[in-house]
Amino acid sequence: MDKYEKLLSAVYCNDAETAIQLMETNNYPRTWLDNILSMNIPIYYITQCNARLLSDDCWIERIQPLVLSMREGCSKLMTYWKTKFKFPVENEMDYWKYKEFFYSDSDDEPDEEVLWNPIQVLLNKGLTQADIELYCAEVRFQYDKTLDLLSKGANPRASFDGSDAVDRISAECAFLSTMVGPVWENYYDKKNFPIEEQDVRDLIGWAAHEKMYDLLTFKSKS
Repeated sequence: MDKYEKLLSAVYCNDAETAIQLMETNNYPRTWLDNILSMNIPIYYITQCNARLLSDDCWIERIQPLVLSMREGCSKLMTYWKTKFKFPVENEMDYWKYKEFFYSDSDDEPDEEVLWNPIQVLLNKGLTQADIELYCAEVRFQYDKTLDLLSKGANPRASFDGSDAVDRISAECAFLSTMVGPVWENYYDKKNFPIEEQDVRDLIGWAAHEKMYDLLTFKSKS
């Protein structure tokens, strides 16, 4: 792998020691750091996504030692990006701006198409207008609107033909974890391959879904 591929792999997998060594011994253009893989994404967004994902303690026992190690590496990288490059790491990326990278519904799509049902039909089934608006907001990754509706009493567990907002988000979290997790493990098993655009999309998508899941389940992270 070339120096760019090596750095991106190290950052993606929270190998702070390798990433910082590469940064200090190679001349990486700021233009590349600000736009990895020509995706209009700065490299520190990768670390921000990892910070959100690794803060969770719900990991299977087998992977817990790796998670703890990566959590430490992620923290070191967050500090490095802030002190060395003045990246605003304390401001979490706006996932909504990148939702074309992952499974989501368009803001321009009519609510009834998002819901696969006429709104009146859902109201007749006992759903409230607030519950309907909440479901539409969460599948569009409109975090502020989701939080506002939750604060007003909208129910994230309101059932839409057997499924609800939490179910949809948690299912995608589980799926994306199976895409990103093996990349992490392969790296530390010395079977790493260059990080590709789809890997970055999966990481961002997983973090976006975890943030929404945290909102819907009233966790403190937001």
